[in-house]
Amino acid sequence: MTDSTDPGTQTVDPVPVPGPVPIPPTSKQVIEAATRAVAATATRLQHTGKIAWQIGRNVGTTPAVDRDIVRAIFAAARRDRKSIVRVASEATNALFDVRTAIKDAATAQAQGETLLLEQRARLDDMKFATTIDAADVALVVADDIKRLTGPLETLGTILDDARLRQGLIESTLLRRIHSTCVIAIESRVEEVTAQLAALKAETERIHATTTHPDAVVNACRAVLDLLQIDELPLPTIIWPKWSSVGSKHAKGAWIGDPFAVPELKEP
Repeated sequence: MTDSTDPGTQTVDPVPVPGPVPIPPTSKQVIEAATRAVAATATRLQHTGKIAWQIGRNVGTTPAVDRDIVRAIFAAARRDRKSIVRVASEATNALFDVRTAIKDAATAQAQGETLLLEQRARLDDMKFATTIDAADVALVVADDIKRLTGPLETLGTILDDARLRQGLIESTLLRRIHSTCVIAIESRVEEVTAQLAALKAETERIHATTTHPDAVVNACRAVLDLLQIDELPLPTIIWPKWSSVGSKHAKGAWIGDPFAVPELKEP
């Protein structure tokens, strides 16, 4: 360009210096969020795996052995059937937590690896950077790759171990859940049986009282006898045939209702 003050002098406009190359959000918020998510997922997977493994260690090696264990837990809880629910819930929650944690870990791993591939592709494109700023960006991307690679490798190791144990954990916890179902059914039968036995004993006791004189009735009759009042008739109690005793039917053919109520026969 020619200077207007001096026609014989020529100057060259300075070359514009490019400003700092902006680092895309991928290298900042996204990478940081992905790194935290991968690390948190790995921690959760490891934690749920330890809990499930610990519960599984207390499960019997065979269905029969484990049912005995659940019966012992039930007995120790004074045959409170809620204890069966607690044992079943413990195994069920552990099973679902492991399944969910493995699924979430696989998803986080896939997302992290995809992001890692994208970052490596960006780094490859920056190999021929011609400015200091572009080189700085390449260093940031390389650092992002390092930051994400470590947690991903850790997650991969934990996930592989979890998958190896998953089959054993699931079969063990399912055995415990099945045992609780069996004991729940058994305990229901025992509960109803005990209730019916108590009811039968009380019913028989009531039946037996009908064969004995009633003190109140006798006292009232004694008053009538004392007053020599014979012209006032009294109703008669018709007792049901609750048992074969006194029944006209043979014992094997007895058809009485143990809960039949007595009736009054007016004079």
